[in-house]
Amino acid sequence: MWDWDVITGNIVWNQTFLTLFGYSQQDVAGGIDWWTAKLHPEDRARTEKGLAMALAGNDVTWGSAYRFLTATGRYSHVADRGYIIRGPDGRALRAIGSMVDVTERIEMQHRLLLTDRMASLGTLAAGVAHEINNPLTHVIGNLEVAGRWLASTDGSGGPNAVARANDALVDAKQGAHRVRDIVRDLRIFARVDAAKQDAVEIRAPLDLAMRITGHAIQQRAHLVTSFADVPPVQGDESRLGQVFVNLLVNAVQSIPEGDVSGNRVRVSTQTRGDSVVIAIEDTGRGIPADVLGRIFDPFFTTKDVGMGTGLGLSICHGIVLSLGGSIEVDSEIGRGTTFRVVLPVADPVPQPAAVPVPAPRSGGRRARVLIIDDDPLTRTLLERTLSNEHDVIALSAAKEALQMLLQGERFDVVFSDLMMPEMTGMDFYAQVLRQVPSQAARIVFLTAGAMTASAQHFLDDVPNTCLEKPFDLDVLLELIRRRVADRAPMQRDPS
Repeated sequence: MWDWDVITGNIVWNQTFLTLFGYSQQDVAGGIDWWTAKLHPEDRARTEKGLAMALAGNDVTWGSAYRFLTATGRYSHVADRGYIIRGPDGRALRAIGSMVDVTERIEMQHRLLLTDRMASLGTLAAGVAHEINNPLTHVIGNLEVAGRWLASTDGSGGPNAVARANDALVDAKQGAHRVRDIVRDLRIFARVDAAKQDAVEIRAPLDLAMRITGHAIQQRAHLVTSFADVPPVQGDESRLGQVFVNLLVNAVQSIPEGDVSGNRVRVSTQTRGDSVVIAIEDTGRGIPADVLGRIFDPFFTTKDVGMGTGLGLSICHGIVLSLGGSIEVDSEIGRGTTFRVVLPVADPVPQPAAVPVPAPRSGGRRARVLIIDDDPLTRTLLERTLSNEHDVIALSAAKEALQMLLQGERFDVVFSDLMMPEMTGMDFYAQVLRQVPSQAARIVFLTAGAMTASAQHFLDDVPNTCLEKPFDLDVLLELIRRRVADRAPMQRDPS
C-alpha cells in the first residue's frame, strides 16, 4: 500500500510494501523521486507520463504495469493501481493505491506463450519437415552430382565436367539458402526473450506466419491475400507471428479435407482510423453462436479431441490486448469464420540525420584474427575462408583463447561462438572486459540460434556485433576489412 500527498510530494509506504520489495523506512525517503528512480529505464517515461495525465485530467483512478527495482538488485514486474482524491475544484490532492508483484504470473505467461508456440509447431511438424526436406534433397543431390563430375579425371564426365559441377554447386547453394531461411523463420517464431514493443511492419509477422503454415493450408484450401498499404503498428514481431500462426492453424483445422478447390483462407490488411486491421477468413465449418462468446476462455475449444489445447485463442487475445488492440470475430455455421486483429498505429519514429559513409578502401593490410568455436567444421570453414587474406589462429576452447590474451597476444578481430562448454562466449567476454579491456570491443559473437533467455539478454546489453549461423562469407570478410581500417597493426604486447 502507498499513500501519496500530491501537494507536498510525500509518500507513505506501509510495512507490506517494505517487506515485499526488501526496503526499510530509511531507504524509501525521497517521495515521488525515490519511486521514479526505481522504475526500469524502459518503463519510466511511459509510467510517469500516464500518471501525470491521470492527475491533470478528471480521472479518479490510475493504473500501470512496470518493472520495479527491488532491494536485491533485480527487477520485479508490478501491477500498480491507485485511487485519486480531488478537491472541489477538481485538483488532485491525494492518491492511495497498492503495488502487486506479478513476476511469477508474468513468467508463467511467458512459459505458456512458448508452450503454445511449440504446440503450434508440433501441429505443423509434417509441413515443416516437407519444407526443409525439399531443398535439402536439392542440396544433397547436387553436391553428389558435382562430386562425381569433379572426380571424373579420366574424362568420362565430358569436356564440360567442371562447368557442370559448378552449376550443380550454385543450385546446391540456393537450396541451402532456402533451408537457412526456414530455420530463421522457426527461430523467430520460437524466440524466448521477453516481448519488446516496437514499430512493426505488419507484413513481416504475417509473411512469417504464412510461410510456417503454408504447407498445411495447401492441403485443404487456396491461400488468397489482399494487402493494402498500412502504417507500422505497435507490437512485437515474434508475438504477432504467434497470433497469426494460431489464427491460420484454426482456419485450416476448421476446413474439412477433400475439397481444396472449393475452400479458401483469405488474409487481408486495411487501415481503420488510427488502427490497422488484419483479417483472416476461412470457408470452414463455422463456430456455433451459443459458444462464440467463450472462444477466448482458457482451455475452451471447439476442436475435435486431440486437435487443440484450448490455449491458442486465449493467448492470442492476451497478446493483442497487451498491445492495446482487440480481436473481433464473426462466424456462421457452414459458411466460415473471420477473425479481425485490430492494432493501434505506432507512434512515428524520428529518423536520424543521414551520416555519409566513406567508401571502403581498396586492398588493406593482413589482420590478426582469432577464431573460438567448439564445432570443428565451423572452425575449419572460417580458417579456410580467412587465411588467404589474414593471419588466423583457430581454437576450440575459450579458456585457451583467454590464456593467449593474458600472455600478451593481440588480435584485430576475435570471432567467438556464444554457446560453448566449460566457458561460454559470455563468460569469455566478461573475463576479457575485466582483464584485457582493449580486446573486448574486438569480439564478434557467432550463434547458431539455440540461445537461452539469459544469452538473448546478454546480446541485447552488449554493443558487440553478433552474426547468426549460417553467415555470408563475404559479410565476414568485409567486417574484418572495416575493423582493421585506420588501425595500427595488432602485435603481441611486450611481456
